[in-house]
Amino acid sequence: MSSLWDRLETIRARLTSHRQLYEGNEMAVRDQIINPTLRLLGWDPEDPDKVQPNVTTDEGIPDYVLLKQGRGRLLLEAKKLSVYIENPEVIRQLARYAFSQGTTYGLITNGAVWLLFRSFEEGTTVRERIV
Repeated sequence: MSSLWDRLETIRARLTSHRQLYEGNEMAVRDQIINPTLRLLGWDPEDPDKVQPNVTTDEGIPDYVLLKQGRGRLLLEAKKLSVYIENPEVIRQLARYAFSQGTTYGLITNGAVWLLFRSFEEGTTVRERIV
């Protein structure tokens, strides 16, 4: 069995060799980059007790809700590779989702960059809560 790092390297190589596909296709990023990465980390995107896609919140529809003990713990927003995920508006979109759902963390990714932030921290801006 290959190591976690070997499997992540396979995903990274896929991202590099099919860059043009991922730059223009969010579903390809979700299916071929994010889902395999979630599996490696123990979050099976095919198990609705662990991961639920496109769950409606008061603020919109995040791409994934990761669950633990039946409760949403992390919201994940996927973007195509061409999206600069450190754009303040992109970060605010996920912050609104996470705040409305009361999750501890939010995660945004374009497949290449993964940005994790704490949903709540009194007296800080969203940018200051990036982990």
